[in-house]
Amino acid sequence: MRILQLSDIHYRTHYTNDNAYERLLAKLESPLKHLELCLQDALQHGEYDCLCLTGDICDNGSVDDYQTVESIVKKYFPEIPIITIPGNHDNENYQQVFGSKSHTTYQLQNYTILALK
Repeated sequence: MRILQLSDIHYRTHYTNDNAYERLLAKLESPLKHLELCLQDALQHGEYDCLCLTGDICDNGSVDDYQTVESIVKKYFPEIPIITIPGNHDNENYQQVFGSKSHTTYQLQNYTILALK
């Protein structure tokens, strides 16, 4: 089984100037550019059975932010299951796009994947 894992994307459409962390993130390049580069590179390395998005998919993101990340991932890998495990920067909006934040079990081929939060 081949699993592609991507972690800590920390995407958000808009960052504020409320604190030093937010100001730092606002100055950085959009993580979507790097996400797309990673996905393009992964396509060059064969096929995958599933894709795992783990930890801090967004950074206190909106529903639209989570949908944006999901749509980019599905653009490159439309046919494989996406397993997500939220991180400490993911909020309740995560659940509206990816489902429960609690422990989830996935059956893929002859394997069981337990996604723990």
